[in-house]
Amino acid sequence: MGEEFTEWNYAGDFLTQFPPRHQGVVGTLFCNKVRGGARDVPTLLDVVGEHAVERINNPFEWDTVDGLATMCILIEALKTAEAERFARFILWRENLPAYRRKYLKATAKAAQYFARPAARQAMAAKPPTEKQLALLKAKQCPTIPRTRLEASELIDGYLNPSRPPRAEDYAPSSVGEEEGIPF
Repeated sequence: MGEEFTEWNYAGDFLTQFPPRHQGVVGTLFCNKVRGGARDVPTLLDVVGEHAVERINNPFEWDTVDGLATMCILIEALKTAEAERFARFILWRENLPAYRRKYLKATAKAAQYFARPAARQAMAAKPPTEKQLALLKAKQCPTIPRTRLEASELIDGYLNPSRPPRAEDYAPSSVGEEEGIPF
């Protein structure tokens, strides 16, 4: 039970047992039940199960056979240890302070973008933006990045409290000094 989550996206396998187009529906169902008052794992699993049974017994007019089958799979899946782990994750994430939720969600989106080789390559080919340089200056960063990618990674280090900045990854440069940027 002492497990600590640190990422926005769930790293387990619970959602993989559902059709891809229904994985978001299942995740949202858990989130909505926490927002509706579920405060612990057993309660969350119970109210999600009750919702699934209700949907099967009284389907909405837009429910498909496929969607109802997902509810049947969900009812069985709620009996597993992986469901308990997913419930703990959702309870953790939904109870984060708003600023931390926003940061983790933005970080996850950025990670998906930066994982694309073309995006990293494009950022590595362009100089840092004025906004990046200003933020690094405000954070008193001793390193002057040569590219947007270097600046982005330095900024991430300053903004992510679980990982210190990695300025030592980059050799000191005088790129900014040549352009009259005094830091």
